[in-house]
This record gives sequence, C-alpha cells and structure tokens, in this order.
Amino acid sequence: MRNKKLWISLGFLAFWFVLWEVCSTLIDLRMAIPHPIPTLKYLFEMLLPIRDPSITKTFWTAIVFSTGRILIGFLLGVLFGISLFLLSQIAPWLHIGISQLMVAIKAAPVASFILVLIFLTGTDTVPSIIALLMVVPIVYQSAYDGYREMDASLSEMLTVFRVPLMRRIRIFILPELARYLAPALISAAGLAWKAGIAAEALAYTKKSIGKGLADATWLFEGEPIFAWTIAVIGLSVLLEFGLKKMKVRLMQNGTDSKKHSKEV
Repeated sequence: MRNKKLWISLGFLAFWFVLWEVCSTLIDLRMAIPHPIPTLKYLFEMLLPIRDPSITKTFWTAIVFSTGRILIGFLLGVLFGISLFLLSQIAPWLHIGISQLMVAIKAAPVASFILVLIFLTGTDTVPSIIALLMVVPIVYQSAYDGYREMDASLSEMLTVFRVPLMRRIRIFILPELARYLAPALISAAGLAWKAGIAAEALAYTKKSIGKGLADATWLFEGEPIFAWTIAVIGLSVLLEFGLKKMKVRLMQNGTDSKKHSKEV
C-alpha cells in the first residue's frame, strides 16, 4: 500500500513538473513563470555551495533566523491563547470581550497589522508578533470549544471522589483539550508560517526568507522567487509532518489518560 502511494505521489510530482514547463513555455515570461530546470538549479545553488558560497550562507542564515522568529511567535501565540482561555474560565463574563477581540484580529487584514507594527516596533520583531496574532484566536477558540464539549458526568464523578485538582487536570482536562488543540495547532502553524514570511517581505526584515523574496522581486528575477518559494513549501511540509506526529502522540496519550480516569 505504501509503495502504491509513493508511486502515485511521484506520478503527480512529474505531472506538476511537466505542467510547469508547459506553462512557462506558453507564457514565455521569465519573471512570471521561469522554466523549472533553471529554477531547480538555482535552488540547489542556494542549498549547497556549488557556485557561490555566499549565496548558500545567505540562504541558510535566512532559514535559521526566519524559523526562529516565527517559532517564537507561534509558541507565544499558543501561550497567550491558552492564558486567555483560562482567564475566561476564571471570569466567564470576560469571554464576551475576548471573543470580540479575537473576531477583530481574524477579520482585520494582515497587511494592516504589518504596516502598523513596522512603525511601532521596528522590522525585526514584526514577523514574531504577526505569527502570534495568527495563532492566538485559533488556540483560544479551540480550547474554549473543547472545554465546552468535555464529558460533564466524568467531571462530576472526579469531583465527587475528590480527585486532587492537579491530577484532575493531568488525567482529564489536558487530554480532553488536546483532542481539540492538536488539529488547531497544525492549522495555526501553517497560517503563522505564511503570515510571518509575508511580514518579513513587507517589513524587509534582515536575514529573512521574506527579504530574499523581496530582493528577487525587485530585481525582476523569476528563478530566485520560485526557488525561495519551493524552499518555503518544503519547510512547511516538514513542519506539518512534525506537528501531525505530535498530534498522534497527544491523541494516544489523551485516550490512555481518559481510560485511566474512568478507573479512578
């Protein structure tokens, strides 16, 4: 079965490659759609010090700094989202105000946040804050919905048997919330990644993927734009793969903990 899926995936990759070549030949505009072979050649020149080591150094420096900035924003977004959720449970009336804030963040154009933050904070911190803003509403709403869907009878049983609060959180609340947060984190990570790179491009953040894309655009070079884009897609796939593995682990732990809680 795995071999069949692999061959199907390779077949589709070949199809997209041919389609790319056909489109670039028909349009015949290097800036818009460059040919795949020169683009892949440029990508390998960025990945490995084949022609110019400085290009490779710039590329990997940008990868490390961009990943670090966006990862910081993502983790802070998760922390802020869960903190706001806990705050709304301590004081339920706050949920109305927090929900209004979350709706405003989701509805406002990302470009508006980026332009405002450029003037307020400078270019280096913009990608992290944008990533944070993309993550907070998703995490908050997922945690809130997950908490509302918890098994009320099981919660009452744990209360009746006077199960300590920390143990109740470990064997009941966290596993239940994990079922909702794990899928949300995958969506939030992808959104934070794309928005963070867009912020780097608009803010022209030093040592970043976004700056590499912006430089290629201003120089009217199609191959670097597509090469950077392929690299971003590759990193996004790796990130999603890692998060899916984490999701499976969380779901498994949640199931085991839930079984254990019924034995308490």
